[in-house]
Amino acid sequence: MSDENFPTVKDIRQRIDDMDTARKNGILYRNALRFIYLTASVVSEITGKRAPIGRDAYRTNIFGESAVLFKIKTAKRKGQTRSVAIPWDYDAWAEPLYNWFSIHEDSPPFSALTMRSFQREAGIVFKGFMWPIDEYQKAVKFNINDIVIIDERINGNGSTSYLIEFPSRERRWTDDPSAQTTTIVQERHWRPFTLQSLRQLRLWELLNVYNFSDDQIRSYTGLLGGLHDIRIPSTTSDDHSPSTQNNEKEIDILTASASYYFKNLLTRRSDQR
Repeated sequence: MSDENFPTVKDIRQRIDDMDTARKNGILYRNALRFIYLTASVVSEITGKRAPIGRDAYRTNIFGESAVLFKIKTAKRKGQTRSVAIPWDYDAWAEPLYNWFSIHEDSPPFSALTMRSFQREAGIVFKGFMWPIDEYQKAVKFNINDIVIIDERINGNGSTSYLIEFPSRERRWTDDPSAQTTTIVQERHWRPFTLQSLRQLRLWELLNVYNFSDDQIRSYTGLLGGLHDIRIPSTTSDDHSPSTQNNEKEIDILTASASYYFKNLLTRRSDQR
């Protein structure tokens, strides 16, 4: 895979900014992608019964700096509310997102979205970009036709056990060879860039550019397990990380101006208004 297929933060933000808003729901889709990225949300947190309303975004002043706070109902915590603050002066998307929420007042700003249409639109916007999936283990079910019975034995209670072999050459004894599950290793691979990748890229940025801790990621996402509940791909010597491909001067400016600010603002909980 060439470097051009592995997007940087700048690449992704540029693709979103360049969306054709003259298309049907073009502005809606662009703002939805911006919101998912900045708040590291999942689609179910911006649509359906947990969707925010326009009044869930408000201007505030924290540590002497202007910010916009978004109230979000965390999907994996039964809708428990968290707040994510975005620096008004340091992120170009803060103001247009706040304005989008403001015009909807008591209505959900993303109510016209459907999961299928949103995924399709994201596929168009991020076409050509790939995202790494780290090696992981998964359970696979096999039926009797997928395995080989190597041996059998009669147990002390009169029952029969069978020594079976899986396609991976793994062997085990079982009393019922008709339905077996084993664990296989899915090697590191690449997939097209998706809405899930968008969230992972944001969290990668917060970890590696803004030096967020596990506690801060936990507060930001609303997930109790923090990094344990989120699969963020690692980088290896063979890969270029999403952020280090950006202009180094740009990273220095972002880090110097916003790192401390982000780490204090974005970890505020919803009851700290």
